Amino acid sequence: MIEQLLAMFPGSHTTNVVVLAAGLIGAAGGALGCLAVLRRQALMGDVLAHAALPGLVLAALLTGSRSPAILALGALVAGIIAALLPRLLTRVRGVREDSALAIVLSGSFGLGLLLLSIPGPRGTDVRAGLERYLLGQAGSTLISDVELAAYGGLIVALALLLFWKELKLLVFDRESAAVQGYPIRRLDALFSGLLAASIVMGLSMVGVVLMTAVLVAPAVAARPFTNRLGPMVILAAIIGSAGGVSGALISGQVERVPTGPAVALVLALIVVVAYLIGPRGGWLGRAKARRRGVFPAIPGPPAREWRDYSLQLPPTPQDPDCGLGVPTSSPHSSTHRGFDRTWARAEEPQETEGTQRRTGPPSPEASP
Repeated sequence: MIEQLLAMFPGSHTTNVVVLAAGLIGAAGGALGCLAVLRRQALMGDVLAHAALPGLVLAALLTGSRSPAILALGALVAGIIAALLPRLLTRVRGVREDSALAIVLSGSFGLGLLLLSIPGPRGTDVRAGLERYLLGQAGSTLISDVELAAYGGLIVALALLLFWKELKLLVFDRESAAVQGYPIRRLDALFSGLLAASIVMGLSMVGVVLMTAVLVAPAVAARPFTNRLGPMVILAAIIGSAGGVSGALISGQVERVPTGPAVALVLALIVVVAYLIGPRGGWLGRAKARRRGVFPAIPGPPAREWRDYSLQLPPTPQDPDCGLGVPTSSPHSSTHRGFDRTWARAEEPQETEGTQRRTGPPSPEASP
């Protein structure tokens, strides 16, 4: 089936293989990268990518085979283990999440480089075939790599379609999802597994060192164009696919240029252009909004910080009907982020000689 699909494209067979594999890898990485970026787990993708190196080297050492399926299985197992290790380390007192991620990243990558220097069984040098997984090499892409990318991309797409609602809740409102009875731990495991699968897909093309660029850069580039998750995922998949294809073609045309750095540079350029012309967060969009007077010309903190928290004070005993929670005896001044806002109720009418304020039933002396 892959052969028939490749025959439909113009160009040489090698170029078609590279373009199809790079497009599938970039699309899957960009779609999942949106969820990782919004969950503030961009570093997790880097950890899984670096942890895949010892997994595939151990798979080659133990089996004596360099089959892409065996190497992918070893990398996937290592990625899942690396996703669980930071959670175990954070349970230790005094270990923060970022520190645990850094420990797992550096330790796993160091183990992978150490294993690369060990010769395989029967005098086979492992470095001869596995060094390309460090920075990636488009010229060594095989049909088996395309099949792996196609099956992995299909799994990622089906998982996103089937668990779209649950993953959205996991990203934006984890506590609400737990209250509604969703299995949070299983959803976390599902997301980590999908992230590891997308990383395994791109190891031979992009490499373990720069695979995180395929995950993070498309999501960051899509952010200035939309505020909705669905369009952001679709746009990030398109950007990732375009960046992967462009970098792979550059690597194939220019000698001694690895695919990973080429893809990373193309995606970085796309991010710069996106933040220049993006209508919702780019420089051009902000300039147009300033001319329309939508927000002030001087940039300030995010919108959620421009709030007067006096609005959230509960009503006071002196003024139970006041929605601002301000006593009637004196005005309340609130200073927040350079704004002075004074909230005070209108002055109540003063008593005169001809009026009498009654707070209870009339006394007998006052009755006619």
